[in-house]
Amino acid sequence: MGVCECRPGEQTSCGGGRGECTPGVKTCNSNGLWSDTCVGEGRPSRELCDGKDNDCNGLVDDSPSDLLPCANDAGVCSTAHHQCVDGGQVACTVADYPKTYEATEVSCDGLDNDCDGLVDVTRPVPLAPQTGAWGFYNVDAGFAAVYARSAADGGDELVVARFDPLLAAVGSPFVVRGGALIDWAAGAFGSDLYLAWLEGSALQAVRLDAQDVAHPFAPYEDAGYASNLKLGVSDRLVLTYFAGGLTSARMVRWGLDGGLVLAADINRAPGTARSGDVAVVNVSRKGRYGVYTADPLDGGDLISQVVDLDSMSAAQTDAYYYGGEATVLVDLADGGLSTAYTYFDPVKPWSGLYIDPNLIDASLSEITVVEDRNDISHYGSSDATLSETNELDFVFQDNTAQALVFAHMIGGAPQLSGPLKPVPATLIGFGVPMLAQPARGQLLGLALHSGSALSGLRICGAR
Repeated sequence: MGVCECRPGEQTSCGGGRGECTPGVKTCNSNGLWSDTCVGEGRPSRELCDGKDNDCNGLVDDSPSDLLPCANDAGVCSTAHHQCVDGGQVACTVADYPKTYEATEVSCDGLDNDCDGLVDVTRPVPLAPQTGAWGFYNVDAGFAAVYARSAADGGDELVVARFDPLLAAVGSPFVVRGGALIDWAAGAFGSDLYLAWLEGSALQAVRLDAQDVAHPFAPYEDAGYASNLKLGVSDRLVLTYFAGGLTSARMVRWGLDGGLVLAADINRAPGTARSGDVAVVNVSRKGRYGVYTADPLDGGDLISQVVDLDSMSAAQTDAYYYGGEATVLVDLADGGLSTAYTYFDPVKPWSGLYIDPNLIDASLSEITVVEDRNDISHYGSSDATLSETNELDFVFQDNTAQALVFAHMIGGAPQLSGPLKPVPATLIGFGVPMLAQPARGQLLGLALHSGSALSGLRICGAR
């Protein structure tokens, strides 16, 4: 006969520990032995934010598993959660996010610092409503938008709006010129903004300094203007345009003191081929070179000609014409001069800068290029473009992915530098014609014109 441990029906406490691990009871069976079952014992469970020690480790609400994610739950904020205070969850504050968090993304570090789901890209912000023609420019203190809009009296207004490097408005937009605007052009150099327009038969130009004080240039009377006003500026201000119908590619140059220096037709400069009607005319963004494309008098391919505007002589001549487009890209990075041609959609020049659709693998439209000196071209248009560096940033619409994509390209050995950076269509809106015009600051400022409104976002460069 065995030894009895207890009297049948007797009960005693069992198990238990700390926190919610409370003791249970076990009962003596008819054989005088304690049951193996501990009834009512509190067992450890996952820690919750409820003011209790659920996992029985002696600590209340330590590392609770039911904390809700923060409102910002993407990017660097993906691991951030509510705080547990006195048994209840408290919504996140900035202190709960990691050190890499930025309320407005400014770092170029390959991270989604502002936790909006976009890496090195900010969400668009409104720049201007109801604009007509427009431009977006990098100035020392940030960016400037220049745009035309309808005035209350039924005329037109040319408006300037300035923004800091984070695209926050600086002051209020102001009108530079009212009345009928037949054509206008703008550019930036340093902290100053330069604007030109046709007024009657005269070309007018003005420099706006960092305080937006206007410094007018001497007017160019009887300009013979026909269309297509373009502007380049550095240590000189240069305008190019069609003059005399389409027979002349005219250049007008001022010194930055405002004095008129020279007016001449670049398609008649020494060393240039004799030509008929001009199809394209443009000026480099620094105003050093002009370019035009024209019909040859003796038949054959179109003439594409670069002209040195200092010496007013031909710099290089090549002829190429493709699909109704003639676009010239000039690379001056090594002090030399090379001409490269682009196709209608992807940019694929013979030399220098190179954008190959096989590198991008996307359905492309409306490619826009910007280089370090704010040299901008909308490829697929009939504008000729002069570039003065061997690196460029470009933006294109990927119709397949329904996204606007930013990338950086290095010339010479053609290659992409850094990953493609898409901006989803949900942020920018597709379905209406849209132009994207970049201007370089610490980040790439990108203006988007969708419908009639102008908005801006910033994309981190690849350098």
